[in-house]
Amino acid sequence: MSNRKLIVVESRFAGNIENNIKFARSVCQYIVRSGDNPYAMHIFYTQFLDDNVPGDRSAGIECGLQWSQFADEVWFCFKHGDFKMSSGMKLAYNRLVETDRMGIARFKVFMEDGTHYDMVQNEIDFSIQ
Repeated sequence: MSNRKLIVVESRFAGNIENNIKFARSVCQYIVRSGDNPYAMHIFYTQFLDDNVPGDRSAGIECGLQWSQFADEVWFCFKHGDFKMSSGMKLAYNRLVETDRMGIARFKVFMEDGTHYDMVQNEIDFSIQ
């Protein structure tokens, strides 16, 4: 049995989708290379569900949130200088609050050079973008 942590990756999808997917992939790559197992639902479910179709979007989000219950950690990932949560990230955050699992939340900021640092929760802009 592996002792690799199961880490859910929460980051933006909508907006500049190509750049946002690239960012999420780089975070997942970092996690794998660090010896853990990432899961980025917004990359996975959008391969076969259409984020622009409300029923598909809500189904994908609910599926991802269900998987999140097995996570050892949930990483809320931001690009340096952009600390706004998307509506999907906010749903994941609220689910952790509702299920009393905020202890597994981590807030990470990734720099252009691939390095990252932990941020404190009060630096996050919780207004939906």
